[in-house]
Formats: sequence, structure tokens, C-alpha cells
Amino acid sequence: MVIPTCGRPELLRVCLERLQPGIQNIDRPCYEVIVSDDRPSDSTRAMITCLDPLIRYTPGPGRGPAANRNHGASHAGGEWIVFIDDDCLPESGMLKAYRDRVLQEKECRVFEGRTSPFGGRSRIDEEAPINESGGYLWSCNFCINKDLFFQMGGFDEMFKGPAMEDVDLRERLRLLGEPIVFVERAAVLHPWRQRRGFAFARLDAEARCYFYAKHGIYRQGLWVIHFHRFARGILKNVLKEGLRYRFRGAWRYFWLELHTLLIMAWRLTRRLPNTTANT
Repeated sequence: MVIPTCGRPELLRVCLERLQPGIQNIDRPCYEVIVSDDRPSDSTRAMITCLDPLIRYTPGPGRGPAANRNHGASHAGGEWIVFIDDDCLPESGMLKAYRDRVLQEKECRVFEGRTSPFGGRSRIDEEAPINESGGYLWSCNFCINKDLFFQMGGFDEMFKGPAMEDVDLRERLRLLGEPIVFVERAAVLHPWRQRRGFAFARLDAEARCYFYAKHGIYRQGLWVIHFHRFARGILKNVLKEGLRYRFRGAWRYFWLELHTLLIMAWRLTRRLPNTTANT
């Protein structure tokens, strides 16, 4: 199992506590836990050692989540890699569910688990990745054969922020014809969190531009796709659900989405990014 982290030791600690053998219903020699830390600190290392000395801690490369996951995976000794995020709450038996399905589906090399929101949403500008029935392959909960992962070049490190790198991996797997099996019992909970600010909105826009160009969707298609996403988000989150949350966070949600849309529109007037990264 690989867990990328970056300066969130308390969230990481809670995640790691739920990966103990008694909770995961699997013997400790059957799995390893690797933490790749893009903001290394002695206190985080000490916390991990105190919690479980068998957990492997490694400083990350400091080039974003995609590179951090690849770095953690490079230390994996097993045949399979399970990726989760440091703010996820693994459910009881998650690892056992993956192991059981791997043994059953011997021809399959990619599995995705269930990701459910945790706690109550209180604002429109809060979000959580949700995958209740499969089809997304969110990086916060999936399992992949290690040889296949490295044959593909891992995550594309041209994605510098936590946006679109897992979608890109999913699309590359589909192009290879690799089936992705959904494992409902391999479940994690993901708390609702307030959306990141304008700096992340810019990263998100750049990641989307790069993704669409890489996968052959150029200028006009890019504009249509994101305008549709913008309009759908406003309709669902502000107009349909506004009263439920008393419109808390509505303006912030609107301006963040508009900021992303405007950056993408600006990019349409310029040359789209180079797409010579991993394929």
C-alpha cells in the first residue's frame, strides 16, 4: 500500500491507525505500508515509527502528487499496489477485500474500491470524491498490478497538482483494454472538505488543458466540455442544492468555477501545452 502525504501528519495518523491488521482482517506479513512524504519532517517520521515501526517512511521528490505516488510505488516490494490518500479513512477489511478479489479475478490487473463521503456537508463549496458503483478509478482508492503500473510509466508527472492525473491513468488503461473491476467492500471514507482556493483553481485549469490536449481534444472541444461542466456545477450545487445549505459558500463556489473557466478560455488563445509526457 502506498500513501502519499504532504504536511498533514494528523490526518495521516488517523489513516494509518485504520490500517492495522486487526482492523483490516489480514495478517501483517501479507502487506506493507509505504508513506511517501513530500514535506518531510522528523516529527512525522517519529509519529509513524511510534505508531507502527513496520511502516516504511520515505521523503518524497517534491514534484507534486503524481510524482509522489510514483516514488512511493518504486519502494513497493509486493506484486500489487493499493493507493489511498492520507485523508482517507479505510473501512474495516478493505485490504482483505482487495486480496480476496485479486485471488478470484486472476485475469484482472486493476481494481477500484468504493469511496463514500464522511460526515455532513455544510456548505456549497465543500467537496468529496464519491465512487459508489465504479467507473472512476479515483487515486484515493484503487489497486493495480505493480508490473502493469510501471509498464505504463505510472502517473504522468506533468500533472503538478492533485487534478486529472488519476483520470489520465484511467483513460490510458482503457486504451490498453484493461478491465477495471469494482470491489464494493474495499471501501474508504473521505471527509467533506472546503474547496481549495484560486491558486488550486489555476492548477486545475492547467491540468484539464493538458489532459484534453494529450487525449486529442483541442480548442473548440475544450471550451464546450468545460463550459458544460461549469453550467452543470452551478445548476446542481447552487440552484438545486442552495436552499439546503442556505447558500453558504455559494459565491465562493461560483467564483472558483468562473476563475477556472476564464483561465481555460485564456488558454484557448494560446498554444495548448506540450503533450510529450508519459503515455
